Order: sequence, then structure tokens, then C-alpha cells
Amino acid sequence: MKLMFDKKEGLIFITLIILLFDSIILLDISFLRQIIVFLCLTLFPGLLILQVLKLNEIGSAEKVVLSVGLSVSFLMLFGLFINNLSLAFGFKTPLSTIPLLISFNIAFITLAIIGYKINKTPFLSLQNLNLTTSEKALLVVPILLPALSVFGIHVMNSTDNNIILVGLLSLISAYILLIALIHNRFSERICPFIILLISVSLLLMVSLRSNHIIGADEHNEFLLYMLISKAGYWSLLEPDNIINTCLSVTLLPVIFQSLLRANGEYIFKIFYSIFFSLSPVIIYIISKKYIGYIYAFLASIFFMSYPYFFWPELNSRTRVAVIFFALACMILFLDSLNEINKRILFIIFVISCIISHYGTTYIFFIVLLLTMTGMQLITYIAGVPELEVRFLKSSKNREALKDNILNPAPLKKNISITMILLLFVALFYWYSQLTGVTFNISVELLSTTAKNLNDFFLLESRGVTTSDILGTSVAYSGILAKTELVLSRLSIIFIAIGVLSTIWNCRRRIFYLKFLQSKVDLIFFVLPFVCSLVTATTIILPYFSTSYTSGRVYQQMFIILSMFFVIGGIKIAKSLKVKPCLIILIVLLPSFMCGSDLISQIFDKPRSMVLNSEGYAYDYLFIHDQECYSAMWLQEYGELKGMKVYTDVTGQYRLISQGGISPGSIDYYSLVDKNKKILNGYIYLRYFNIAGRKLADRAYKSHNISDYLDRFVLRGPIYSNGGSEIYI
Repeated sequence: MKLMFDKKEGLIFITLIILLFDSIILLDISFLRQIIVFLCLTLFPGLLILQVLKLNEIGSAEKVVLSVGLSVSFLMLFGLFINNLSLAFGFKTPLSTIPLLISFNIAFITLAIIGYKINKTPFLSLQNLNLTTSEKALLVVPILLPALSVFGIHVMNSTDNNIILVGLLSLISAYILLIALIHNRFSERICPFIILLISVSLLLMVSLRSNHIIGADEHNEFLLYMLISKAGYWSLLEPDNIINTCLSVTLLPVIFQSLLRANGEYIFKIFYSIFFSLSPVIIYIISKKYIGYIYAFLASIFFMSYPYFFWPELNSRTRVAVIFFALACMILFLDSLNEINKRILFIIFVISCIISHYGTTYIFFIVLLLTMTGMQLITYIAGVPELEVRFLKSSKNREALKDNILNPAPLKKNISITMILLLFVALFYWYSQLTGVTFNISVELLSTTAKNLNDFFLLESRGVTTSDILGTSVAYSGILAKTELVLSRLSIIFIAIGVLSTIWNCRRRIFYLKFLQSKVDLIFFVLPFVCSLVTATTIILPYFSTSYTSGRVYQQMFIILSMFFVIGGIKIAKSLKVKPCLIILIVLLPSFMCGSDLISQIFDKPRSMVLNSEGYAYDYLFIHDQECYSAMWLQEYGELKGMKVYTDVTGQYRLISQGGISPGSIDYYSLVDKNKKILNGYIYLRYFNIAGRKLADRAYKSHNISDYLDRFVLRGPIYSNGGSEIYI
């Protein structure tokens, strides 16, 4: 069965979608508005752009991924254009519902007409929708996974019962094993769908824990979102706030909220999780080209098995930017696109990454610069006449080689100097000219790292994540933790073997003139080496990982390196003369179970905030309703002008996102620092302070609240709800 619309049917379909989109918003049909408008915003603009670019015949997985990526890019870029254009003409609320609706209607209609005029292919074509009985049976489990995830986390939030979530993680582990064992019995076409459903289930399980925002930087992101939503337009409301330049968490959620009329916290909790769930699918698309669909499936699972896939402190702006990085890399690997479309899509995703997150963009620029340099160098070396003549003399078929030398097939360099210059100019303008804060911070980070190179051998100069990877952290004192360390090191070994073996094989193709008979994808030769180099650099350089969390770098680099974990496993299996899937699964399945904290839960070593209502992560990240109510009360009834609110290190997050209190009014270190005096103001105590009778300092170390009773002398409670208190 094929789902296909010809040009006229496509135009009618587009018209009906626009009418449905407008009607549901204007009639404000609850629930339907949130679902249908969300689907329209995340798919429809991208499909129209693909129509304009004449890309209707690409694979279904590529079409869905590109549609979502282009849609989100469109929302940010077109939203920014409408915002600035409206302000220039004196209209003060361009991000309110009606102006946005009119603007998007004009844009949709324009794109539809252009696509209709220039494109002769069908508007929408999804082929091979007929599934075999075995494929339908295999899809039963993944289709149920998101529902189990949402229901399980609801039960956990309500009753502290994690049995459904533990069962869900166990089911996913068993299902991964099943797919690996019987992959010959089904078509590769269902793999992307399976990967997406697993990814969505895992991410929703984390993001829906608690009824409120989870993480650290996400609270500051949410505060800016609230300020922009209230103002009705985007601008540099706080010029010194570097998050202000990240449209992925300022302008984008305001557009969603304005058109969906959904709870802002759930936009942050659900949209960003669903968008980031595309990352394993992109890894699958990239990997399938080189290692086949089943190994590409395992590569995507490896990406999901790493703890940073679940880590809620990988804030929303980072996740959005990583997706655009992944999409840009995917464009470079796809053979189904012509060079013009490749450049257009690459530029769109690069610019989208720039306006999404500064740190990810800087690393992206470094990766592209090093990759281009390596490709140019290899192209130069491979074309040196002396090398050609030397191999020509030792060849048995001189005439054939001579003909190939005179008419060589060109090396595919994928990345041009023009691309690099464009990225640099856009990056420099956005982060240096628009606001110099992020650019200055980056320069300061590089300067500090360079000045502290004398501490190269001092492990304390690295971040906590680096210590964990090196196994020097006290966290690796137990048997379970040591097992996780072994698995982590095995994963690194697999990746290293995969990268080095690929470089060795490509070296033989390039430098032994085999590239003359077939095109060599140089990016496959250079990019993994560069990603490995960047990953190693974050570990090696002192103070770099303390300023920019290493986990963010690993998450970005593993978009490429996950494939090489599988390639390394295949190489090891061949040397041991065993089945590659067996060797890969021996490391992959335990890694997934450890990364999801299933193993620690089974062995009664609870640490996951998702699966437990106790422990370090729960105490610091989980927000209780009582904390929310007290923060809102303080904002509404407190006299905050000229007054400080004193709290401990994570109490600030509750005040920022739940109370909408500016970080400048919050002091989160003086209360727990006996060398500091606290002046007139409020003291805000969160659930951990009340129930645990402890305060946390800036290093997240707990202290008994009884040691700080002098802070409460001559102060009395003005608000208490059993889980949070406010003193004055």
C-alpha cells in the first residue's frame, strides 16, 4: 500500500490542514488544540519546505526527521523575522496568538504555492506501508512503550511505586535482545519507528518526573520564557544573560505556548523530550549507510544507553542544538541529496544550531574546521605526483592505473571553506555583535584553560564527569560502580578500535590509489577522528570540563562515535571468530541497564530520581508542589524590591522557575557560609530543608540546619505549608 497525493490533491490537502489548524486555534477546542496544533507545527512547515526543495522521494525516515528539523528551524527563524519586523513597524505584541496565526498562514500559503509551481512530484509519498504479520507482532511492544512510560511515571509521582517503570526498562532490554536475535525475519523499514518509540519512552520517563521543571539551567530558561511570553515579543530583556540569545528556549516555547495554549512547564517537559528523541533515529540513518540496518539499530541503542541521554541537567537548549548538529552531519552523509540541496539544508541547520546554543555551536565550528583541514590535507597528499608514480612503477597493470590517474574519480570532501566561513560569520555576528557576553565568556574559558596548563597532571583541575570516566571518583568504590566503570572503559575501547580500524582501512584506499576506481567518502575517514580528538581534549585539558560540562561534549560527539562502537565490536568479533552481535550485546545490554539505573535498582542500590523518592538527585532536583506554592506566594505577597531572598544552592531553582523571581534577588550561598552575614530579607526553605533538616552549600554538600540556627534569630515564619517555609 502507498500513501500518495498528486499535485492537485496535495494542494487540497494543504488547504484542509491550514483550515483545521486555524479552526482549532480560533475555536479553542481543548485537548485537540494541544495535540493537532503541536503536530502541525512540528511537521507541516518542514513538509512544505521539502516540497519546495523537491525532496519528496527521499526515504520515509529521512523525510520525517528532516520535516521535524526544518519545522523547528522555521518556527525559530520565521518567528524571529516576524518579531523584529513587527517591532520595527511599531507593533508591540507580535508573539500573541492572532498575529502569529496570520503570519504563519501567509507563510504556509506562500510555501504551498511555490511548491505547487516548481515541483512536479507528488506532495506526499510514503511507500511500502503494508506490514507482514511478523512485523505487526514486533511493533506491538514498542507501540505500548510510550503509554507505559507516561502511566508508570504518573503512578510513581502519585504513589512512589516504581514497579511499572522497572518493568518498562526490563521490557525494553528484553526487546532489544529479541530484535538483535531475529533481525533476519523483518524488514529494516520498521527499525526507525522502533528506535523512535523506545527513545520517546525513555525521555518522557525522565522529563515527566515531578509536576514541575527538572534540572538546573532549565529554571533560568523557563524564567526567560515567562518574561517573553508576558511581554509578547522577544528582545534582549536581560543583555547580560547568555541564555537570552538561545531562541530555542526563549522564542520557540513562546510560539508554542501562544498557539497551543498549553501549560508552559509541560511544553518544556514534553516538546524538548520528543524533539531530542529524534537523535537516535538520526544516528540510525547515518550508520545504516556504512554498517547495515541491524548494526545501525545497535548503534542507536548504544547512544541511548549512555547516562547523559537521560541526564536532565542536559538543558533544553543544548538538546535542541545537538539535534541540529546531528541533522547537519546527516546531511553531509546522505547520498540521496544533490549538492545544492545539501548546501541549503546544511546552512539552515547550522544557523539553527547557532541560535539554539552557544557552547554546542562553538564545538560544532571546531569540529567542522578540523574536519575540513584534515580533508584538504588528505586531498593534497593523495594527489602528489610522486606517490602516484611510485605506486605506478610497482603495479602489474600500469596502463589501467595510468588511465585512472589521468581521469581520476574525485574525492568527496563534503565540507568547503565557504561553509566554514559562513558558519564563522553567522556565529560571530550572533554572539559577538548582537551580544558580546557569550563571546567574551568563550574567550575567557580558552584563556583560563591555557593559563592553567601547568596543572595538566592535577586531576582536581578536571570536572566531576572526567573523574568518573577516569575512575578516580569516590563514586567507584562499590562492586556495582566498578562494573559500570569496566563497561564504560570497554565502550571507549570499542570506539577507539572502530575509529582506528576505519582510519587504517580508508588509508589503504586513499594512499594505494584505490580511490581512483571509486569515490571515497572522506568525511567518513576524518570526522570520527576529529570527534575522538575533541572528546579526548575535554578530558585532557585542565579546567575546561569544570567550566563546560563534559557530558554535553560527549552527547554531541557520540552522534558520530556511536556507530564506531559497533564497528569496533565487529572488528573484535572477527578477531575472536565469533558472531559480532554477540560481542556487541555483551557490552551493550549491561551498559543500557546501567545507564537507565535498572541494574542499581535490581541490586537494591537505589540512586535514580526517576525510580526513587530518595537519594542525592531526588533531594536536589525534584520539585515538590509545596515548594512551588511557597515560591509563588513570596512573589505575590513579598516586598522584593531591595530585599534579598536567602536560600541554599538548589532553593534558587524553585524561586526562579516557580516564583518568577529574578536571580539577582536571590542569595544562595550566604545562608550556608558562616563567614557571610545575611541582611534584611527573606529566608526560603525547601522540602529538603524541612524534611531532612539540612542545608546544601555551593558545592552541594549537606549541613545540619541546627548548625545555622543563628541565622534565624529575631526572624519568624510568615508562611508554612508543611513542605516549605518562609522567614523574615
